[in-house]
Amino acid sequence: MNPQNDQVVDPDAWDVNGCSANVRYHTSFTETLVIEFWYDKHYWNRLHLGDREGERLGIDFEFVEPLVVKGYKYVSYYASKHKDFMFLNYPPKKTRALRVVLRQTFDKKDTLNIVVEYHFVSLDKIEVTIVTAMSTENFQLGDNQYAIEFKEDESVLYRLVNKKVIVIDNYLE
Repeated sequence: MNPQNDQVVDPDAWDVNGCSANVRYHTSFTETLVIEFWYDKHYWNRLHLGDREGERLGIDFEFVEPLVVKGYKYVSYYASKHKDFMFLNYPPKKTRALRVVLRQTFDKKDTLNIVVEYHFVSLDKIEVTIVTAMSTENFQLGDNQYAIEFKEDESVLYRLVNKKVIVIDNYLE
């Protein structure tokens, strides 16, 4: 079975793949990566207690969780394509961890902005932690911070540089 198109292939046939126009399929394997999902007390407090502005609407777990789960594949894709886009934090712990903002607009609501940290634990385990979330159009990125915005069938990677939003790349499904 050829994983590229789920068709049975002739084991003696030469085919085309991403590397060459003259390859023979051998086998495939699946590697397991456990992604532990955590949320910081800051997010929990904003969700359940609000903040100085009162209750934070639109940051319910039913919206946040699917976006964080979906986001991992995209941060991995963009990091493998763009050497400057680093999202994983490695030990030892730094004073300021790398954080990524995941953004999506849901039906007639303000844009959900989720600040997440990804931490390398081992070769088969990554921790993703929701630091905070806000549902607002006026969310401010930090200088040099990356964000991924999800639209219907597209994601856009951008970065704030010297107070200007720079589009780095996009992925169209």
